[in-house]
Parts: sequence; C-alpha cells; structure tokens
Amino acid sequence: MRRRRGFLMAVIFVFVFVVVIMMSNISFYAFEHNYNSKINNINDGFKAVESVFQLSGGQGVYPVTIGGRITSLATLLMSIVLLILFASQVFKVVTSFNLKDHFTKIEKDIKNEEDDIMEEFAESQKLEADILKKQDEILHYEENIMRKLDKLREDKQKN
Repeated sequence: MRRRRGFLMAVIFVFVFVVVIMMSNISFYAFEHNYNSKINNINDGFKAVESVFQLSGGQGVYPVTIGGRITSLATLLMSIVLLILFASQVFKVVTSFNLKDHFTKIEKDIKNEEDDIMEEFAESQKLEADILKKQDEILHYEENIMRKLDKLREDKQKN
C-alpha cells in the first residue's frame, strides 16, 4: 500500500511539474512577446523556460519584463520544490522495497522468540505441577508422621 501511494504521489508530482512548465511557457510568452525580440511564437517560450533551467548563461532567451522575470523565478522555485518532493516520494518507494525484507526477518525472529517463550512456559508449568505434587506428598508424609506421634503419645499416656 505504501509503495502504491508513493508511486502515485511521484506520478502526481511529475504531472504538476509538466503543468508548471506549460503554464510558465504560456505566461512567459504572454509577458514577453511584445517586448522581447527573441520571443516570436509560443515555442520561443519553451526556449526561455529552458534557459531558466540552464542557469549558466549561454545563448538562451532571457526575460526583459518584470512579469517575465517573476515568471522565471517562480518557475525555478516551483521546480526545485517539486523536484525535492518527487525525490522524497521516490525514496519512500525504494525504501519500502528494502524494508519489506527487513520486516519479514523481524517477524520471523519474533515468531521464533514467541515459540521459545511458549516452550519455556510449558516447561515451567510442568515443573510447577511437579513441585505442587511433591509438596502434596510432603504434606501427606508430615500428616502421617503427626498421626503416628499422636498415637505414640496416646499409648504413652495409657501406660
């Protein structure tokens, strides 16, 4: 169940990432197409979004308006957040595969310990029964001795 949920969340993050890229492309084009000579059609918006991710300069398309710059910054920040969330979900899915074996081993160890404890408990019950039996024998023996002593006292008093 945990793997399915983690996988589903990872797919959702990828979908949200694609939506963020598409929306930033459209908004970048909307802000820049009248002011930036390198933005002639919506495909040039993709080049601009690509240059946001390159971060190294080069021949990319750069925003010249405040709206384009805010869009670039928001795209970069949302992408970083989505990347971190995506990585955490992938990590959860990967660790759930490894933890299953670990928990299976722990479950077997607990079962073995439970069996050992139950065996020890059965042995202690048997020992307790033997002790009670011996105590009962000792009580009968003591009662028998007391009767004999009482009989000897009676015989002594009669004589």
